[in-house]
Amino acid sequence: MSGKKTFVDSNVFLYLLESPSDKKEEATRVLQSRPCISPQVIFENVNVAIKKFGLSKEKALAHGEKLLSDCVLVLDTEHTVRKALELIGKDSLQVYDSRIVASALEADCEILHSEDLQHLRVFEGKLTVVNPFII
Repeated sequence: MSGKKTFVDSNVFLYLLESPSDKKEEATRVLQSRPCISPQVIFENVNVAIKKFGLSKEKALAHGEKLLSDCVLVLDTEHTVRKALELIGKDSLQVYDSRIVASALEADCEILHSEDLQHLRVFEGKLTVVNPFII
């Protein structure tokens, strides 16, 4: 599925904060492909880096800056918010998952890398969820 426009969920990039592992290597590979992300991905990563991983604010912010510089930032629009609300009702998604899916759809991505959503689930016939750690 390489060469397709991708969007990455927050959980994938959290592995960049761990000790060397297969998941960290795969997360690094995903990051090097210059995927799309939303501000939500950056803020969730910074928050978890501080609260769960115990990183200093400086290191957590540096991680956020790296994501910002190495990815394509997709900003929410009114359409994105309406799409997220629709997905909550129609597809029974959790609030923040619906926002990620809506952002990926808004960016015309074909692949959404995520561990939180069902692997190979397709949204609107054009966005496929791929868990990068099981393929």
